[in-house]
Amino acid sequence: VMTMMLLTVIAAALSASLLAWLGADLALGRDRALTRRLAEAQLIGDPPSLRRGRRERQTRTAALETVLKALGRRLPVSAPSSGRLHELLTQAGYDHPSSVALLVGAQLAMALLAGALGALLARLYGASAAVILVAAFYGVGLGWLAPRLHVQLRRRRRQRELRRVLP
Repeated sequence: VMTMMLLTVIAAALSASLLAWLGADLALGRDRALTRRLAEAQLIGDPPSLRRGRRERQTRTAALETVLKALGRRLPVSAPSSGRLHELLTQAGYDHPSSVALLVGAQLAMALLAGALGALLARLYGASAAVILVAAFYGVGLGWLAPRLHVQLRRRRRQRELRRVLP
C-alpha cells in the first residue's frame, strides 16, 4: 500500500512539473518581436472570437513570464553559473536577455508546486508525517530538475537538427 501511495505521489508530482514545464517553455520559447509579428499576421482575417481567445492566451503567457522572471531575479545566481546557464539556454534556442531569470524562476515555481502537490497527495492518502515529508522532498527535487532537463533535451534536439541541416 505504501509503495503504491508513493508511486501515486511521484506520478502526481511529475504531472504538475510537466504542466509548469510547458508553461515555462511557452514563456521562454519565442522572442517578443517574432511573437508580435506572428500575432499581427494571425489577426488579419480571423473572426473576433478567435482574436479574443488568442489575446487572452497571450496575456496569460505574458503574465506567467512576468511572474517567473520576478521569481528568478529573487534567487542569487553566481556570475559563472549565470554564464553557463545563458550558454545552455542559447544553445537550446532561448536567446533572450531574461532567459536565465525565467529558467531559475521556472525551477523555483516547479519545485514549490511539485513539493506542495507531493505533500498534499501523501496527506490525502493518510500517510505518516515522515512519508509526507519524503513525498514533499521528492517533489521539490523533481520540480527543480525538470526545467533544466527540458532545456538540455531541447539543446540536444536543436544540435541534432543543426548537424542534419549543415554540410
